[in-house]
Amino acid sequence: MRYQYQIKDVVDADFPEFAARCHSEWSDIRRIVSENCGWSSHNAYKMLSALDFGCGFGRNLGVLVELALKVCAVEREDILFEKAQQLYPQVSVSHVKSLAQKVFPVEHFNLVLSHTVLQHLRTSEAIEAAAEIARITKKGGYVLLTEETNPLRKSGDLNNPMDHCCTPRSVEDYHIMLGKKSFKLVYTEERILERTYRFNGDCGHYMLFKRL
Repeated sequence: MRYQYQIKDVVDADFPEFAARCHSEWSDIRRIVSENCGWSSHNAYKMLSALDFGCGFGRNLGVLVELALKVCAVEREDILFEKAQQLYPQVSVSHVKSLAQKVFPVEHFNLVLSHTVLQHLRTSEAIEAAAEIARITKKGGYVLLTEETNPLRKSGDLNNPMDHCCTPRSVEDYHIMLGKKSFKLVYTEERILERTYRFNGDCGHYMLFKRL
């Protein structure tokens, strides 16, 4: 048994704030991918394939649909998986028991996006999930992680699988998890949320890695 994440666990803001947050984060994702990877929503510059790794209810699938010709997603939580399927029927969403589960062939995606997912996994789980992300990223492809990085934001009991945990890790930690011999850190920036967010100015980082 483990904690089953609900929609309330992945949306920690009221409706106006969440709308502002989504607009800001989608703009960030578009900009980071366009400026550093060369892909955009223009048909001539779309990437072939993208994956939302731990997509939740599909929060970022709309952005990936703009940027890629084919979009897939994986999600382990029943309720979130069902909602993502309902909202984005054009996306192939796979229901997995574990984020380390092998669903796709090796070196399959141009871009793997994982947004505030690994921070909620215990270290052993996060290492396994990062290894799967590395396995399915094409050579020359990219991984865009958005995760909590401030150790002061740690919460929950890691020894209790029924607790809702957040484990901040450094950019260096995530680089090591992906494999420093296989991935190069090409870009990072602070994640800035809506001005009314209670932890504004302390919201983790975007981290863009390139598969060598």
